[in-house]
Amino acid sequence: MERTSIPIAAVSLSWLFKVPIPEDLRAHIPRKVSELIEFIGRRVSEIDLGSTKHKDRVTRERLRNLRKLSIVYSVISSELSKSEKALILLTNLGDFYVEMFKLISDLDPVELAEHYKSRKFIARRIFHECKKNLSISESISEVKEASRKCSGRIVSLLKRAASTHNVLVNALIEVSRMPTVSADELKVVIAGLPQVGKSTLVNKISTAKSKVGVHPFTTKDIVVGHSTLNDVRIVFIDVPGVLDRPILKRNVIEKKALIALRHLADLVIYLLDASPNSYYTLREQLNVLKEVMKVSGGRVIIAINKVDATPRERVEEAKEYLFKELNLREVLEISALSGLGLERLIDEVKSRLLKHRFA
Repeated sequence: MERTSIPIAAVSLSWLFKVPIPEDLRAHIPRKVSELIEFIGRRVSEIDLGSTKHKDRVTRERLRNLRKLSIVYSVISSELSKSEKALILLTNLGDFYVEMFKLISDLDPVELAEHYKSRKFIARRIFHECKKNLSISESISEVKEASRKCSGRIVSLLKRAASTHNVLVNALIEVSRMPTVSADELKVVIAGLPQVGKSTLVNKISTAKSKVGVHPFTTKDIVVGHSTLNDVRIVFIDVPGVLDRPILKRNVIEKKALIALRHLADLVIYLLDASPNSYYTLREQLNVLKEVMKVSGGRVIIAINKVDATPRERVEEAKEYLFKELNLREVLEISALSGLGLERLIDEVKSRLLKHRFA
């Protein structure tokens, strides 16, 4: 069977054309400090020190400890490199993922990458100093003491910043699990307060499998589904609900939704609930709507949901209230659960997205 050869240049340059995705982070996530120290201990214990042969006892001890020290340096240097590479990869994922990382960790990935880079250089310098100190140690006790101090200095480069490093690891793991949202895809974010039917809608009109619950904040993370409209692939994004309250009082779940609106939304479907069983007043829902319109640049389709479970007069009152407060021309009526009005909603989505794409 004849093999097809691939040009060397194509192989060596192929990585340049790969668009990074969150999942790529997983190969670069470092260990937590406690796990790292345990790993170093296991590696050192596996060394066959008996194979070190030399007539002079001090030289034998020197060679043994140099092996130990080399392992310590190699492991620490590797973890510092992984941390730096993960942070560089993160910044290449785009503003949405960077903002999510900052929200989760309260760390700046660019500054942190520089920190790990400088730690790598320090580790290398310490290692070379230690090799020199071992070479001039004149007794077994001096060799052991020099080795102990050197190992401690290298390990401390991560150990002293253990809390920050462990936060980094947790944040990278969380970002790596986030859905992939490509910059060249058309993206529709489903927004609104908790329990207005966002998850039900995104499940109905896309491939998403968002969890639907009876309590507020059932959706805690970004959920993505896809649909094809007129041969155009569209990403529908279910975000956690946002409450009508000051930014300083909002929790991480709410802030995730606002980041998605700011960085991902080509279009927003904002759902309101005017039913008698609504958790929130129309005024509260209107206040959040105004913020969503500001954050998303006004690219919003407004739909009153659950109209099949809402008295007609309440629907009309809600529409009149919205027309008056926002000077709107149209508010759609839908039921995400029964499918009522969804065809009209999808037509409006297609129309708005086409205008956005060719604007």
